[in-house]
Amino acid sequence: MTQSVRDLENTFARAFVLLLRNWTIVIPGLVLGAIGVALGFAILAIAGGTTAIGGVAGNESPGTLPAQIASILAALVAVILAMVTLICEMAYVTGMAGAAWERGTAHMRDGFEAFEGRGTQIFFAIVLLSLAGFVAALLAQVTWLVSGAVYAIFSIYTMASVIIGRRNALQAIAESCRLAWRNFLPTAAVVALVVAVALAAGWAGGQLGRFLPAGAGLLEAVIQQIVVAYASLVIAGEYLKLREPV
Repeated sequence: MTQSVRDLENTFARAFVLLLRNWTIVIPGLVLGAIGVALGFAILAIAGGTTAIGGVAGNESPGTLPAQIASILAALVAVILAMVTLICEMAYVTGMAGAAWERGTAHMRDGFEAFEGRGTQIFFAIVLLSLAGFVAALLAQVTWLVSGAVYAIFSIYTMASVIIGRRNALQAIAESCRLAWRNFLPTAAVVALVVAVALAAGWAGGQLGRFLPAGAGLLEAVIQQIVVAYASLVIAGEYLKLREPV
């Protein structure tokens, strides 16, 4: 299915209405972000404590093998927790966005069901997209950033395909590429407008932070998650319009 400019405008307008009606889509990202920060500090504290104890007990410097092992283990745990947090956020936000489009309302259980049922495929999709993104970044300098734009356009529907379309990671990437190819200009417009919204929200957050410096971090986090929720709604809406029959 192809679409007109009016169809695209309707998607952005409808996504905004759905976000107002289902503001809870913002909550998972905020909660997971707070948990991630807390766990990060805890890991650093534990790693630092382990290093200090090892240094006192064995009269060792921070550069010795036990200290290095503690640092490596802390880094591995941090990476694993970051991956789990990302998978959870992707599942909750996209799952709730899909439910909002299909039923008009979204609940936390929609996100939990997406995480429970699609977590493994989300992980594989993140790994594959990360590899493709790494290649695109390497080519960015010689392609004048074209590779980055192409990557963003052709991968944009992947998570919606995995979570809403219930396809495996490879099928989802292939479907995203096909949908983007068949609707290249509208998809490019979606990417451009989402980026513009994110930049505008970042600027607004920075300006508001000047007036409320004590709560600048929290304010920026809230605005960031609002943008993530809105972008997820836009992408989910486009995917539901364009997706291929199973």
